[in-house]
Amino acid sequence: MSAESRVRIQFPSPYLRHFPTPVEVQGMENGSEYRKRVNVGYAESFIQELLHFHDCIHHDREPETDAAEGKDDIAFLQKIFAEASPEGLGGEAIR
Repeated sequence: MSAESRVRIQFPSPYLRHFPTPVEVQGMENGSEYRKRVNVGYAESFIQELLHFHDCIHHDREPETDAAEGKDDIAFLQKIFAEASPEGLGGEAIR
C-alpha cells in the first residue's frame, strides 16, 4: 500500500444470507489506475460473533471485545443517530 492507494470494505446487510464481504484495493501504478477486488468470506458476521461468544463461555476465555468496549461502541452509535435527529428518537441517544 502507498499514499496513492486505498482499501474499500463493503459490509453486507446482516439480512442477506451468505453474501460475501467484498474488499477492493484501488490505486495508481506507473500512471495507470488499478482495482483489485477480493471476496473475504461468506460467513455471516453475527453467526461468527455468536460462535465466538459460545467458545468464550464454554472454554472460560476472554472475548475479543469486552463489555466496556461494547458500551463505548453503543455510545458512539447513539451519537451518530442523535446527529441525524430522526423523528421520534428518544432514550439515551438524545442526551
